[in-house]
Amino acid sequence: MSKWPKKPLLAALTAVGLGVPCAMADGTAAATAYISVEAAGGTTLDGRTYKAYRLGSYGKTDVRVDQDSGDRYAASIPVSTDPDRADAVADAGAKAGFTGDDMLAAAWASTDSAKLEAFARGLASSLSDAEPAASVEGAGRMGPFTPGVYLVSGSDGSACLTGTLPSEGVGDRSHVLGIAEFEGDAQAAAAPQANSDESLATLDDDGDTSGSPIARYAAPTTVYHRLFDGTVTSTALDNEDPAISIYTGGNLSYMNNLEVEGSVIVNGNLTNGRGLVAGRANWGMGYTPPKNSVMLAVGGDYTSASTTDGNNWNRGAVGGRAQIGGRDNRVIPLDSLNTIHSYGLWSTWFISGQTNVKSISNMGHDAALKVDIDGKGTIVDYNDYVDRQLRPLSTQLANETPTGKVGYARGTDSTETVWLGVNGRNDDGSMKYNGQKDTVTVTSDEGVITFTGDGKKHTQVFDLDMDKLENQRKALRLLQWGVDFENVPGDTAIVVNVRGSGSRTWNTGWRYWVNGRKVSIGVNQQDGTYNDFRKLASRVLWNWTDASYVKYDESHGIMHINSTHSKAQDGKESYEGGSYGSAASPGKASNLPGTVLAPKANVRMRCDQNGRLLVGKDLTLDVWEHHNNPWVGFVDDNGVTVDAATTASHDGVDVGTTKAVHDSISLRDNGKKYGAAVAKATVTLNHSASTDGRTADEKATKATGAIQVAAGKTASADSPDFTPSDLKMTTWQPGRYWFDLSVDEKDLSVTGTTQHETSDVSNVAGLSGLTDSSEQ
Repeated sequence: MSKWPKKPLLAALTAVGLGVPCAMADGTAAATAYISVEAAGGTTLDGRTYKAYRLGSYGKTDVRVDQDSGDRYAASIPVSTDPDRADAVADAGAKAGFTGDDMLAAAWASTDSAKLEAFARGLASSLSDAEPAASVEGAGRMGPFTPGVYLVSGSDGSACLTGTLPSEGVGDRSHVLGIAEFEGDAQAAAAPQANSDESLATLDDDGDTSGSPIARYAAPTTVYHRLFDGTVTSTALDNEDPAISIYTGGNLSYMNNLEVEGSVIVNGNLTNGRGLVAGRANWGMGYTPPKNSVMLAVGGDYTSASTTDGNNWNRGAVGGRAQIGGRDNRVIPLDSLNTIHSYGLWSTWFISGQTNVKSISNMGHDAALKVDIDGKGTIVDYNDYVDRQLRPLSTQLANETPTGKVGYARGTDSTETVWLGVNGRNDDGSMKYNGQKDTVTVTSDEGVITFTGDGKKHTQVFDLDMDKLENQRKALRLLQWGVDFENVPGDTAIVVNVRGSGSRTWNTGWRYWVNGRKVSIGVNQQDGTYNDFRKLASRVLWNWTDASYVKYDESHGIMHINSTHSKAQDGKESYEGGSYGSAASPGKASNLPGTVLAPKANVRMRCDQNGRLLVGKDLTLDVWEHHNNPWVGFVDDNGVTVDAATTASHDGVDVGTTKAVHDSISLRDNGKKYGAAVAKATVTLNHSASTDGRTADEKATKATGAIQVAAGKTASADSPDFTPSDLKMTTWQPGRYWFDLSVDEKDLSVTGTTQHETSDVSNVAGLSGLTDSSEQ
């Protein structure tokens, strides 16, 4: 049977498809899209056929602008039945109990799940002999489709309404894709539904946004967000320790940087240390080295940029222990907040609970590279690491058969956020923005490389030929490349084997997509697509198979400054030359997602990279920041990855009523061996008096009991009930409501095998708590 939302896909579509603008005879643009059929709650759809039938079209979209973010969103989108479906729709609608001149419009606006199911099943029966627009065997993707309302029906008799949206109000891609979710034979604990698109979460049927969305909308599919992941380090590791963010087999030159997130291993010398050389970043991907671990290991000498100019930032700081084989030119180990404050450094770099923070120099090369990676005595030897690990890994990946294809195209104009100003954090730990942000105008000279996978749940492998890429860049007259990954399902790892010897340069772009959803972010951004970008960064590995020199160069674009950085540079082109603040050069703030593996190369990074950085020879970092992200392809039996999804229950609740609501939580563990346990999850119900509001006027917080999820399984739980009195109301009032889910790291633990033998959370490297949210 299918899973039935309270409303069809209009209220909460999931942006996970490829939109391709197509020229039409009348000069307008039509969007094409794909509809994904997915199995709900860990079930399987094997042996079934699903067909899609077009039912109707969209009318004129009422597009509005969010006053806080400036984002456009669709306030209402009317639908009408296509003429060739009029008889079938009218008959099915009447039998289901709908009334009105257009039964499809009535169904699209309905929240009655029983009527919707009867309507869809009736249509499936009457259209069974009609030619479908597309079909798929089992779970998979159908299309392409033009925007409209569709029926998806299965050979088992299941059916549901779904649809694709036109481009208005959705962003710079041309559509939002619908997912039809069904329950198959291998019934597992059904995962709850989760709202995935807050710009559509406050829609009202008649375009009036004064009503309470708490009563009206539920999403049709579960959208999981990463809660935490890591690798258990108390047993044997696989290819790469997830606590290590950067490894270079030669020397590391660290220039003009602010922060490096994670642990750093340098086989040779480290020079020009500045800012945070290793440890916990002020802003990043959230993967921090374990307390008391060795966060910096240098086989040769450590030489900071300056120890005489009075600027302690130029000396370089380490968030934990440091081991130096040669001499140490006064690196600053951050052993306490007092130390941080005395040197004028950022307090957010501090990792509490450490007891052995110091720097030891003149250890000798080999001893310095034998690293306690978890602070508990688990030693990993990084001597000869290039030959023992990185080259064999690169060769293994390079020999994988490609599973997808690579395409190239010119991009479109857009405006991208470079930097968001922050003033500390909110009560829930999220960034508190101060209204300042810098943007860059990207023109069509930024191309798009599209990696299209085969849609199957295995590692997606692509070959990227640098000679062909350069020829395409010249032919299309491009400066740089954005990246689009399409038809790459779920949490599958992605390997891009970058082919080409000698010296290679890649000008990175500002924009990245996954299955049609744009996931690009700016520095300091921790809302919107942050979790999606973070997840992409953990999935992709760029394997430079043969290059001897690799340069990731700056991104170009027209800079617009709305901050105190350097207003005199507003509107100037951001080509190379100078650093952000003294010249118009924000280009190195573009965020490249994914691990970079280059075992034969010298590498220079001039863009902010988010993932492992594994270099065989010398590495030059000339970036704002480097952010740490595990690659999921490294995770084997010792991996623990837990995702969370939530949805608000709101049956029968509306403005003026008092019926209780609650949040339903689903935890999904993707590990093979280790489960996870949450002692309690904190759920917050927020209310903003304005439907456009981003900040809650009132909020109430309650905690769940313990939730345990076994390896490879899903577990669900409900939060306590919330009533209007919890928000100091007598009844539900108009406005915007949403739930937040958060888990404190101290309440997370790992369980051994499926028998739930509890082990301490500190046995996980790179463990990171995260907040998930659902909105009604």
